[in-house]
Amino acid sequence: MKILKLSFLLGLNLVLVGCSSPSKEGKKTHSLSNVELDTGYQLPQGWIFEKVKYYADELGVPRQFVYDIGKSDWRNPNDSTFIMPPLFVKGENSYGDCQMLTVTYRAYQKKLGLGPMTRENLLIACIHHMKHCYLIGDSSWKKARYIYARGRWREPYRWTSLERKFMSKMNFDEY
Repeated sequence: MKILKLSFLLGLNLVLVGCSSPSKEGKKTHSLSNVELDTGYQLPQGWIFEKVKYYADELGVPRQFVYDIGKSDWRNPNDSTFIMPPLFVKGENSYGDCQMLTVTYRAYQKKLGLGPMTRENLLIACIHHMKHCYLIGDSSWKKARYIYARGRWREPYRWTSLERKFMSKMNFDEY
């Protein structure tokens, strides 16, 4: 089978293939419109998912981890100007596809030199925060998920029913 590699959108490497087949290296790849990424978890198509691919790969955060955190809220994937309406959480509003608190965004905005709150800037801050949660969570994506939602790790026997519910929605063996 003839394979053609090319650079696409922010330097992503794509592999055009004639049909969907498992990767010889055993990586998780799936065909979408005869296009598959040669590394990592395949995301649905859309502007926001191209950004997830780029920034997650750049920071070493599993694409599927980012996607799963925002899974129920990936609205209008081709609209770069869309920002998820805020959810009110403990006296704070949270914004974006991965629901980041304003105070957390402001900290990353300053640290990373980001501009105003846009969909892309929120995503950049969220993925950086996910990586930070992973590093302070003993390099565990399970702990990173809990820390991302709650700010600090607690042992599972101390979780509330809500915490057990959101933690059970992710398969941490996939990361």
